[in-house]
Amino acid sequence: MNFYKSLTLYALTSILITGVFTSAALSQQAITDLSDIANPIKQIKQINQINQINPTYPNESEFYTTIDSQQIDRVTAQALQAIEQGELAIARALLQELIITFPNYHLGQLLFAELHAANTSLNSSLNRAHYTQDFMNLLLEASTRLRHSHRFSSHAVTTNAIPNDLLKIGKGLEHWVQVDLEQGTQTVFKVQNGALSKVWEQYVGYGAGGFDKYKEGDLKTPLGIYRIDGYRSDASLPELYGSGALTLDYPNLADRHENRTGSGIWLHGVPRHNRTRGPLSSEGCVIMGNDYINTLHSLVNPSNTLVALSSASAIEQPNIELNELKSAFLQWRTQYIQSAGLSVGFIESSDTSSKAESSEWPVRWKDVTLAISGASSINGEPQNVVMYFQPKDTENSSLERPSFKALFWKRSAPGAQNWVLVGDETHRKET
Repeated sequence: MNFYKSLTLYALTSILITGVFTSAALSQQAITDLSDIANPIKQIKQINQINQINPTYPNESEFYTTIDSQQIDRVTAQALQAIEQGELAIARALLQELIITFPNYHLGQLLFAELHAANTSLNSSLNRAHYTQDFMNLLLEASTRLRHSHRFSSHAVTTNAIPNDLLKIGKGLEHWVQVDLEQGTQTVFKVQNGALSKVWEQYVGYGAGGFDKYKEGDLKTPLGIYRIDGYRSDASLPELYGSGALTLDYPNLADRHENRTGSGIWLHGVPRHNRTRGPLSSEGCVIMGNDYINTLHSLVNPSNTLVALSSASAIEQPNIELNELKSAFLQWRTQYIQSAGLSVGFIESSDTSSKAESSEWPVRWKDVTLAISGASSINGEPQNVVMYFQPKDTENSSLERPSFKALFWKRSAPGAQNWVLVGDETHRKET
């Protein structure tokens, strides 16, 4: 078939269909340099089928249409689905329009050049040498992006689906950033009336060593719930990190309790010579298009935002009893207030009593955001959780006045319903 005139398309089709590289796809012939792939673009006239395309990517209600990378994500998903279905003319039309707009998008250039070679008498520029790491990264990016588009087509993920690792939304949480490392996606949610509303979903890359970081230098991205604790501007960063970086508080107390080491886990951009990077291409950070990181920085308030680095397979339909966690929290609250030398009569009654509403330190169970922390799960039962909440400022000098507190808990034993406090962290307001 003419379709298989391009070895790269054969390799691509193999990985798209099977999810793995076949031995046939990994022959000795491939590319020596990514700059070769752009040459055939100058030899072809624009295909005017773009208006006939029926997009399969969802039109989300709160899409930030000013983010160029969203157009890249959407059109690439459509083109890859067209390739998978054998609609090569449609795929060419989509990709040509895309690379005219974004000439530094390497994956788009590669796919278009190979589709062009497959449709003409040209030999593929990729049938010459061995597979380079850059080329392998592009194939992995294509596979990840197609898998992402399948999630929408199968309606497996609804527009405002609540992530499995977010068990309860508390007062003060404004944004939840869900990074599904297994799927290579990041979803930004806004909290509205106590529920999550999706703002956008995007492609991201992560650590070259995979995920579930344990030690410094393993090139893995950690799993857990993290705060944004800083921002690095474009001017302060090397080009590798793109236009900015939101820094995360890894290792947090839960990580340190498990003797996890390392540092410098960020959400950051990409070098300007390429619009994206492959899935397994960082030293542990989450990487995304520069316009994505810029928009995220301008959108979220770090004090009211949590970032979940998770794996879809690690947290699936969690089996957890919230009443036991509520009891553990109320007991901790009693002890905390007693240690501050305050009257605790109000907490001996119902958590929703009028006394609790008007207390000097009115943190109630409904104020607490509760999430599964890390990847540890035994027989579907998460072993670690974290609670975040924002105590109200008071005039009592004996009380801490943090921007919020984090309580880290673990099960007393696998299968047990009671929880043991690992420790707490206090994050104070900047003055």
